[in-house]
Order: sequence, then C-alpha cells, then structure tokens
Amino acid sequence: PVSNDRSTPAKGSLLPERRPAQRYEIVFLAGAVLFALFTAIVPFCRAFYTMEVNYNEGWNVYNATNLAHGIPLYPARAAWTTVNYPPFSFYLIRELARITHDFLFTGRVLSLLSLLISGILVAAIVKTITRDAWAAAVAGLFCLALFCARAPGYVGMDDPQLLAQVFFVAGLWLYVSRSPNAWTLGGVALLFVIGGSFKQNAIDFPLAVFLDL
Repeated sequence: PVSNDRSTPAKGSLLPERRPAQRYEIVFLAGAVLFALFTAIVPFCRAFYTMEVNYNEGWNVYNATNLAHGIPLYPARAAWTTVNYPPFSFYLIRELARITHDFLFTGRVLSLLSLLISGILVAAIVKTITRDAWAAAVAGLFCLALFCARAPGYVGMDDPQLLAQVFFVAGLWLYVSRSPNAWTLGGVALLFVIGGSFKQNAIDFPLAVFLDL
C-alpha cells in the first residue's frame, strides 16, 4: 500500500526513507561556519593592507615586474638564476595586473580565491566519497579554517602555493570521481602538471594517486 502522505514513505514501500537533518547536525554546521569566518577575518582583511606578509612577496613582485618590462625570468642559459618558483604564476599575475595595475594585490587576491576554491573542491571530494552533504560541507569549512588558523602566512599572500594547490586538489577530485581509465588519468596528470608549473612542492597529491593505483 502507498500512503497519500508523500513526506513519509508508507510501511512496506520500496521508496528510500529520507532521513531528516538532525538538530545537532544543523548546530554543528552553523558552528563550523562561524568558526571558519572567525579564523578568516585576519588573513582576509590583511590582504588589503600594504604591510608585508612575508619577504617572498617582494621577490615575487620583482619577478612579475621584470616580465612586465620584457626582462626574461631566466636570462642566462648556463648560470644560476634564482627565481625560486616555476614560471606560470608570474605570467598569470603579469597579465591580470594589466587590469588591477597592482602586482602585489593581484597575487593576494589569487591566493584568497584559491583557498576558497580549494575548500569547495575538498567538499566535492568528501561528497563523492561519502555521499554525505553534511560531511562535505564541514570538510570544506574545516579546510578554510585550518589554513587560516594554522598557515595564515599563506592566506592572502602573494605566493603561488595556494594557486598551485587548486590544480592539485582538482586532480585528486577528478581521480576519485571517475573510473581510472586512460582519459581520467590523462586529465589528472594534466592538472598535476599545471599545478606543478605554478609551484612544485605539492608532491603529496600525485603520490596519493600513485599509491592508490
């Protein structure tokens, strides 16, 4: 028998019962939102000040400025040239600075956007693995709060670390959300290569995929 009440499946019905959100889950999620916002106040507001977050910022602005004036990053073929990072971030900031007219602020905004996108991708990974939207939301918020609380020097800083992380996390999401066929692995590898062309030290993501394979 099928009940006329569509909100609750009738006894014996083959329809899956939809579990309503428990009160403690709503309270916990609200707390996670508030905690993430609280931890983000300082690093997000600091990005709009001219104070130096880290000495690397001056070096990154210097390299992007050189590119904008036609000076190559690697002028000598057979000599040590300390650029410190792969070239993609400098070229991207150079192009975006044509709009913002500020190399430092452009790099900081990219860092903030990258952290937000990373949190969304982390939530997508957890949702794919667990099929639990609540767990996914908490994981994304925890990612944001963790970086703001434990690694605030990278949040809103003109540095390619978080920008590269977006592509590495995107590669991990693609890997867990699709069957590991040639096209999927090719896409994962491409995202990892792009991420490594922004910054090379996020080797843990390719290692995780390699070990799982």
